Amino acid sequence: MAESGLVRLEIDESAVDVDLLRAVLVEKTKPSTREGYTKDLVDFFLFVTQGEMVYGVEGPKRKSEIKAQVKVELSRLSQSFVGIGRLKALELAARYRECMMQRGLQANTINRRLSAVKSMVRMARRLEMCDWTLAEVDGLTVKPYRDTRGITASQFRLMMVFVNRFSLAGSRDFAMLTLLWEAGLRRSELVGCDVRHFDSEQKRLSILGKGRNEREWIDLTESGVLAISEWLELREVYGLTEPLFISLDRANWGSRLSGTSVYRIVRALAKKAGVSENFGPHKVRHSGTTTYLEMTGGDLRGAQAYSRHANLNTLKFYDDNRKQLQKKASAKLAETISWQKNSDESSEVRK
Repeated sequence: MAESGLVRLEIDESAVDVDLLRAVLVEKTKPSTREGYTKDLVDFFLFVTQGEMVYGVEGPKRKSEIKAQVKVELSRLSQSFVGIGRLKALELAARYRECMMQRGLQANTINRRLSAVKSMVRMARRLEMCDWTLAEVDGLTVKPYRDTRGITASQFRLMMVFVNRFSLAGSRDFAMLTLLWEAGLRRSELVGCDVRHFDSEQKRLSILGKGRNEREWIDLTESGVLAISEWLELREVYGLTEPLFISLDRANWGSRLSGTSVYRIVRALAKKAGVSENFGPHKVRHSGTTTYLEMTGGDLRGAQAYSRHANLNTLKFYDDNRKQLQKKASAKLAETISWQKNSDESSEVRK
C-alpha cells in the first residue's frame, strides 16, 4: 500500500532563539510604547554598566555615545541581567531608583523606568530564564495633576506667531500645534497618525488613544482640517500609509516624527514666545482643558470629551486648580490675621 505522502514535521529546538528584549517589546502594540520601553531600559543599563558617576555626572555628548552602545547591546545586557541573581538585581534596582531621585527626576518618570525593568524581569520569569521578580522595589507616590493650569490662550497664540506656516517645516509645526490645542492630543496620539487616518471630507482624524488597542475617530474643526491640508499640500509627495507628520532634517527625512522631536519643537517655540522654558506638548493639553473650563464656567462633560479622560474626577483637579480654591481659602484666613487689624487690636490692648 502506497504511503500518504505526508512528511513528518519536527521543530528544531536549537533554531528557537529566545530573545528576552524582543519578548518584552512584542507585547507592546503601540510603536511609541515600544520606543519608550527601549529608552527606559537603555537608561537603566547605562546606570548598571557605567555606575553612578557616569550616569549622574558625565556630559550629554559622552552620555549619548555610551547610550548608543548600550542600545546596540540591549538584548545581550537584558539576558545577562536576569542571570546575576535576585539579591544583586534588587540592590541595583534600589540604587538606580535612589540615583534618579538624587537627580531630581519626577516621580512619574522614576516609576515608569522602574516599571520597564520590572516588566523585563517578569517576562524572563515567564520564559523560565529566572525564578524571581523585582516586585519588592516600590515606586514613588505620585500626586496627580499638581499643576494643570498651563498657559492662557493669548500666550499660546503668541507661540503660533513664531511659526512660519508658509514654509515646509512651519506648515508642519503649525498643523501640530493646532491639533495639540484644538483636539487635546497627546504626543503619542499625534505622531502615531498616518496620512490615511486623516479624513478631510468627514473632517475627522483616527487616533490610537492612551491605553487603547483600537483606533477611534475624533472630529476636527475647520481650522484643524485646513492646517493639515496646507501641510500635506506643501509636502506634495506622500503615500496613504506614510506617517502624517515626518522628520525634515537630512539624516531622518521622511521618517515618522518622534514624540521627543515634538517636545523639542513646542519647547523651543514657548521659549521664543517667553512663555516658559519647561513648557511641553502635555502642557498644551492642560492649557486647552483649563481654557475650555474657564470659557464654559466648568463644563466637566465637555472637558472630558475633549481630553478623553476615562474618569470624570480627573477633570475636577483641573477645575479646582482653575478656580484657585486653595488661594481663595488662604485669602479668607489671611483676613483674620491681617496686619492692619492686628495693629488696631494691639492699640486697643495697649490703651
